[in-house]
Amino acid sequence: MKNVVDLSLPIFTGMPAVPGSDRFVVVKHTMTFDSKYNRTTSSLSLHSQLCSTHIDAPIHVVPNGYGIDRYSLTEQLIGPAHVLDLQHVPPGHRVSVSDLEDAVKRSGKPLRPGCMLAINTGWTDRAWGKPEFFEQMITLEAPSVGQWIVEKAPRALMTDSYNDSWEKFFDHDWALNHFPLLSRGIPLIEFCTNLSAMKEGDWEVYALPLKILDCDGSPSRVIAVQQ
Repeated sequence: MKNVVDLSLPIFTGMPAVPGSDRFVVVKHTMTFDSKYNRTTSSLSLHSQLCSTHIDAPIHVVPNGYGIDRYSLTEQLIGPAHVLDLQHVPPGHRVSVSDLEDAVKRSGKPLRPGCMLAINTGWTDRAWGKPEFFEQMITLEAPSVGQWIVEKAPRALMTDSYNDSWEKFFDHDWALNHFPLLSRGIPLIEFCTNLSAMKEGDWEVYALPLKILDCDGSPSRVIAVQQ
C-alpha cells in the first residue's frame, strides 16, 4: 500500500472567511432520518475562492480566460512534486526570490520544468482557524516571485499561504502574481496543508477540482502519493 497524504483543509459551516468579504460557507441538512424521507442530504453554499483548499482557473484574472473545467488532469493537475521548505519564515513574512532560490539549494535537487511546485511555509498548519491567519498572513513578493515561477515553468503552483500581495487583496492591482501564472495556464492550488508530510522519496500530487463549467475556481481535494 502506497503512502497517501491528504493536503486538503476541511470545509464546514462557519469556517474562516477573508475579513470584509462575503465568502461564507453554510452546509445545511435538507433531509434527515427523522423526516419522511429517511435519509440525509445537504445543501452547500460555497464560494469558488473560499479559504479552504481550492484551485484558481485563468478566468479568475484573465479576460476571456478558460474555466476550471478546462484544465487537463494529466498535463496540469497531476504530476511529480517538488517541495520547497520555508517553514523557518516568520508570520507576516514576504517570501522573496532569494528565499526560494535558497530553498531550491537546500532541497538538493534542481527545480525541473513540469513539476508540481509546492511552497511549504507551514502557515495553514500553524495558524488556519486563528485570527493571526489573516492578520499575519505569509505572502509571496509580487510581482517578482510570480515572474520567477513563470521562468521555472512548473505544472502548477501549490501554496499553504497567500501567493500574492495580501494588503492589496481588495485593490484593482491585486493579481500581480496571479496574472502571469494563470495567463500561462499554471494552476494555482491555494491553501494546501500538511505539505511537511512529503519528506523522503518521490511524490506525485493529484489536485482535483469540481468540474464546474466556466467557473473561475473550485474547492478541491488534493492528495500526494509516494512513488
